[in-house]
Parts: sequence; structure tokens; C-alpha cells
Amino acid sequence: MKELTDEQRKVQTCQQTKDSVNCITEHFLCYVTQCLAHEEYIEAIKALLPTGKFTQIRQRNAYDHSFVENMGIVVERIESDSPTFSLGVSIELAAGRYNHALSVTIPISTCLTFEELRGLVKTDDFAKKVRQVFEKQVEISFSPKSL
Repeated sequence: MKELTDEQRKVQTCQQTKDSVNCITEHFLCYVTQCLAHEEYIEAIKALLPTGKFTQIRQRNAYDHSFVENMGIVVERIESDSPTFSLGVSIELAAGRYNHALSVTIPISTCLTFEELRGLVKTDDFAKKVRQVFEKQVEISFSPKSL
């Protein structure tokens, strides 16, 4: 059997990480919905002031031994009179032989009421967007690190 080159192993490891992220994302999407239904988290979100403060919850990866350390959601309050919020997702990847560590938060939606946020996270469009965003971050982690 032919031995793989370093570049081929890098591509293979990147694809395996993407596959792992897609699997974990299914659990993560359920987690997000549960978080936005949890009374204590709802209270924390509604107590936010529109001064650049936010609330974040992360789910640690306990599903496999991939580079994914955790995934999370970030909610920030935009306006106070008629409360609107922005929603972002975060992912943290550990460094490996072929990739560099990455910790990033990506905005998904903005200026939504809390009820609109709760509805958004249950949609196929949200799930598709999160999958795309997380896969892109894996690609960035496996690309040469820019200075």
C-alpha cells in the first residue's frame, strides 16, 4: 500500500475534522435550542444592558477525540427600549500536527427580538449557516497561519 504524503495526511485530517464537526453540530443545535428555553439563561439575556456586554454558553466536546474543544452561542443586547439582540456562534479548535489552534465567534443574526432568536435557532436555515460557518473555520485552522 502506498504511503500518504504529509500534504495528503493534512487534507485527510482536515476532512475528518469537518466530518466530526458536522456530527457534533447536530448535538450543538439541540443544545442551543435548550439554552434559549432555560429560565436562568433567559433571565440573564433579558438582564443584559446594551453596553457591549454579552452572555455566552459553551458546550464542551465529549463526543469524540477530534480537535473540537467546544462550541457555543453568544447573545448580545442591541437596544434597550424595544429589546433586540444579536446572536453569534463560537468554536474552539485545538492545535494539531497539521492545523493551528483557533478560537472565534462569528455573528449569525442581529436586531431580533428574543422570541425571534428562539424561532431562528429552530430553522433549517440556521442549521445550514452554522454548519457552513464551522466548516469554514476548520478550513482556516488547517490553512497556513498568517502573520
